[in-house]
Amino acid sequence: MKYFIFIFLISISLITQAQEKCKLKGQVFDEKGNPVPYATLFVQKNAVSAMANAIGKFSLSTLCGSFDLKVQCLGYESKTLTIQLQTNKENFEIKLQSLAFQLEEVKIDPSSEDPAYNIIRKAIVMAQYYKNQVIAYETDLYIKSFYTVEDLPWLIKKMAEEDDIAEIEAGNVDETLLHYSFSKPNTVKEKIIAKKSGSNDTSKTGSSYINLNFYNLGGSDIINPLSRNSFKVYEFEYISTFFEENRKVHKIKIIPKRRGGDLMKGFLYINDGLWNLNNVDVVIDQQMFTVEYKQQYNEIRPMLWMPTNHKVNVKGGIIGIKATMQYLANLSKLSVTTDSIIDKKIKSTINKDIADFEKNTAHPTENKIEVKQSEVKQSKISQEIEALISKEKLNNRETFKLVRLIKKQEQEEKKQIDSTQSYELKRNYKLDYSDSAFSLSDSSWESKRSIPLAQEEKAIYSARDSLNKKQAIDTADKNDKSFFYQLLFTNKTITSKNKKHSFQPKGLLDGLIPYFNTVDGFAPEKKLFDYEWTNKNGKFIQAIPYLSYAVARKTFTGRLELSAQYNKRRRGSIHFTAGRRTVGFNRDDAISDRLNTIATTFFTGNFKKLYQQDFFTLNHSIDLINGLVFSTGLEFANRIAMENNSDYELFSFLDREFTPNIPINAVVFEQPELIGSNKAVTVTASLEYTPHQFYTYKNHKKELLNSTYPTFGIAYRKGIAGMLQSQSDYDVINFSVRQQFPFRLIDELSYFFEGGKFLTSESTFFADYQNFNTTPSFVIDNNKVNGFRLLDYYAFNTNNYYFEGHFSITNDHLFLKYLPLLNRTGVDEKLEFGYLYTDRNIHFYEAGLSLTNIFYLMDAGAFVSFRDNQFNSWAIKLSFYFFH
Repeated sequence: MKYFIFIFLISISLITQAQEKCKLKGQVFDEKGNPVPYATLFVQKNAVSAMANAIGKFSLSTLCGSFDLKVQCLGYESKTLTIQLQTNKENFEIKLQSLAFQLEEVKIDPSSEDPAYNIIRKAIVMAQYYKNQVIAYETDLYIKSFYTVEDLPWLIKKMAEEDDIAEIEAGNVDETLLHYSFSKPNTVKEKIIAKKSGSNDTSKTGSSYINLNFYNLGGSDIINPLSRNSFKVYEFEYISTFFEENRKVHKIKIIPKRRGGDLMKGFLYINDGLWNLNNVDVVIDQQMFTVEYKQQYNEIRPMLWMPTNHKVNVKGGIIGIKATMQYLANLSKLSVTTDSIIDKKIKSTINKDIADFEKNTAHPTENKIEVKQSEVKQSKISQEIEALISKEKLNNRETFKLVRLIKKQEQEEKKQIDSTQSYELKRNYKLDYSDSAFSLSDSSWESKRSIPLAQEEKAIYSARDSLNKKQAIDTADKNDKSFFYQLLFTNKTITSKNKKHSFQPKGLLDGLIPYFNTVDGFAPEKKLFDYEWTNKNGKFIQAIPYLSYAVARKTFTGRLELSAQYNKRRRGSIHFTAGRRTVGFNRDDAISDRLNTIATTFFTGNFKKLYQQDFFTLNHSIDLINGLVFSTGLEFANRIAMENNSDYELFSFLDREFTPNIPINAVVFEQPELIGSNKAVTVTASLEYTPHQFYTYKNHKKELLNSTYPTFGIAYRKGIAGMLQSQSDYDVINFSVRQQFPFRLIDELSYFFEGGKFLTSESTFFADYQNFNTTPSFVIDNNKVNGFRLLDYYAFNTNNYYFEGHFSITNDHLFLKYLPLLNRTGVDEKLEFGYLYTDRNIHFYEAGLSLTNIFYLMDAGAFVSFRDNQFNSWAIKLSFYFFH
């Protein structure tokens, strides 16, 4: 019994010791004694990882006892050390040898293909499996980011206050410790254990973790080298093959065939046999900054590799400000759930290499995936896939076919699994903070960091501490806003105790917009307040009143807007508006009041002709089924003809005068009564259908997402004579189809076609005519696909029939980007075509080529138009994003 008790106590002691955590601290050096920056450390036994800092110092926390520690860094031979750790250990040195050898000499015949292409082809094929392999995982995360400002322009230093300059130049550091879980499609749970910021930010906004696997990086904005179209824009060069323990790793250089922000350069490290990623080291050049993107993948279990370390460096500048940002993320204690079907396919696909693979690995047999041939359904598609993948070498055509077959197989399986697919894209995000998240001591942080602070980061914390002390002294003064300030700028939201009611009053200058037009003169419009009632079922009522004053006419105008949603899932909503306003003759004005103000005051261009409208509108909309939207509307309008009352010019350098407040249209010239005062009651009804319409919910609202399918529409509008003294009497119907979608390497293809006919036209006024989306001003703020740029604003309006068509292509490279100077920029190009035919019997065409995303600020394009194959006009157009 004594021996039994003794053995039992020893066993308990060992178990307790094995469950205790030990800390291993030290530094990584090369063979010459120089620090190795950002080396990664990984313990496969419990999927614990860490990363060295800029001078090679590391801190690894794992279970006490014996374990194998894998240490690796790009450019060095990976090393696996067997560590016996019973207590904390510091000053542990690890030496890595520079990777200066190649497994085998590969002589490339100039007439033969570089072996890199066959390696990349196999990686492209297997990427279709690897990017969908993981369906859920949990991990402990350590995230650290910091930025520094290296240079500020002289002008900013002169204009900014001293405290603001010190704030910018100090930079900032943010650190987060959290437990993170993810499951497909987008369920995320974050438990913030600790959060620390140089700026003392205690806002509970969650972590900054970028849940990004390189396989899922890309699309049309960034073209992934492992996508099926990569050979069109990339060249690949074999650099070397080396051993990482018992596995061959191929180093492949990525060489973009052209410049552009949608391409990358650098290196991919591919595991032989598995044809998956071992390491990523790429650079993406954008307009004003450069992104260095590195990921270290580790083997969590056989044939399952996950990125455990992320390192992103961003360097660049704008308007003379130069800055650097670094983002580091370390994943530890990974617990992963994979798709068993994909696991089987991976093993089946690389079956001919599995025997050698398993022979050379030392993983426990219980972790291996046992797959019987009978378990893998041998459909015709599967047989074709296996026949192709088993080939020693693949060509581009075979690679494309394989990718297509794998995607087709995946689609068929999804149909079998769930024939009643839901189109709701849920982002189930749950955020929780520990009570001590913002109060962790410096010594606790020191023990919990899996990436030690570098000297630069310590300096930022020190500079921030000084600033925070100074700001604490000034806090009372800054928070003590004067009554005058509150009166002018207050927009504080007042919420009821039950959270159902919210009221946001607006200060005298908050929500004030200084509009101008030639009828009203200056017409500042003021939003008075926002009110909203909401319940937990997604029903809500919103009320927003607006008040405006027409200075030239010395009269007040205004309106009240009421919105209500009564069915969240079907977007059942009602919108009511009533009041007096000054509006344009085009029912759907392409020139907004904001743009009209700019065109009028800066360019003496009063394109928009106006009348006063006393009105009320009542609109209703509901999704009959998902993707099928039914809308109805009723409008009463008392239209009062107006004349110009102001000729104010902010600038007069164009040497032109304002035109009369009369739409330029041949019919109006012959029948001026069309723009005279009148009353109209109008009813509308429309149906729009988009197949496979995906959606999500945000702030109690169902929001439709971009669809890759076309939207079909039919709309009817009728003027009802006699009701409320209405003088309009007509019927018009139109049909439309539109779509926006990426196509292979093209960022976006767009088209819009619409045709309509007035079935009856007993009595129509010019405000009842069909108009078109055109912005003839130099600056435009409407980039819709159905937009014209050079069409006269009113000349083609019709009360008979019409047909219009639009087509556009947006891409990183079309024509101009191949020029030597432009190919270094990150701007995109957009090619546009437009066509219109009405009862005027004139074929109107226009085309334009624009540079978009210039400095992330604006678009600039040149456009030309024709009438019946005869040149009509040309113009340069600018579009600023902050106007949209």
